Amino acid sequence: MFFIYRHKHRRSGSIYHLPQVPRKSRDIIYADDRQIFAHARPKRIKQLIDTVSADANAVADWAVHNKLKLNPKKTTAMFLGSLFYTSRIYLHIIQRVSIHGFPIDYSTSMKNLGVAYILTPGCDSMSIIALSATRQTGVAGALLGLMLNIGGPRSSRRRLYASVVDSILLYGAPAWSEAAKTHDYVRRAVSIHRRACLRVICGFCSISHEASYVLSGISPLELLIDERSRPYHRHLENVGSEELARTIEKWQAQWTHPLDDGVVDPPTHPEHLRSEQLPPHAAPDWSRLLQVIPVPDKQRH
Repeated sequence: MFFIYRHKHRRSGSIYHLPQVPRKSRDIIYADDRQIFAHARPKRIKQLIDTVSADANAVADWAVHNKLKLNPKKTTAMFLGSLFYTSRIYLHIIQRVSIHGFPIDYSTSMKNLGVAYILTPGCDSMSIIALSATRQTGVAGALLGLMLNIGGPRSSRRRLYASVVDSILLYGAPAWSEAAKTHDYVRRAVSIHRRACLRVICGFCSISHEASYVLSGISPLELLIDERSRPYHRHLENVGSEELARTIEKWQAQWTHPLDDGVVDPPTHPEHLRSEQLPPHAAPDWSRLLQVIPVPDKQRH
């Protein structure tokens, strides 16, 4: 069972010079956020809380000594563990972590760097669903308002706006890629992603999802999430091109299915689609878009 304690410093002038104050816990520092977490057996919950409290007070003492101050309102304590044990913990009667006499309430959710971690007891083991903030989808939707089908920006700028929308939707993807596959956020994000693809080609909602992806040269959002998540678990160098090729291979596999009159040609590589600007009236060349263009070895380098 893990116990996580998170607090925020009101000032971050010397936060990067914070020594290894915690004695029995581990910690993570990013900007002015600090997380202290420890692991123990369920039978040792009291000792676990005492350990985290001691280390948290040590950090608070260090902050006071360096003329810093903790923000109690943004301090959170959370239990992580299997559903079998966490469901038997009564948070309203269990001992709480205290910092300089100020008790910290336990929570079932935690927000860090714009990503909210929510405990859901609906599965066999307690899982963490990390969701991007709702305001991110709102910002992405506002960007779509800049790309009107009639009289809007040119093709290159539309692609730039679409890439910004995808960057917003994919923020923190390695953290929530697995848990959010069945959540409503993915469906909302796919809807915004499809709208961005339609705005790139000046298309309307009657165009299917697959056609909008092919004509815009943008991979489906599910594959982009997978592409962003794979390098997170790898520590090799120059894996970006390998992951892009793997995404294109999966995308092509969705199109290469047998039909009565043959096999459908897979979509063109995005590098070729991105190099070709759509005409002002957004009338694509079907023979060019639906044909695989071989890439010479010299051009790849």
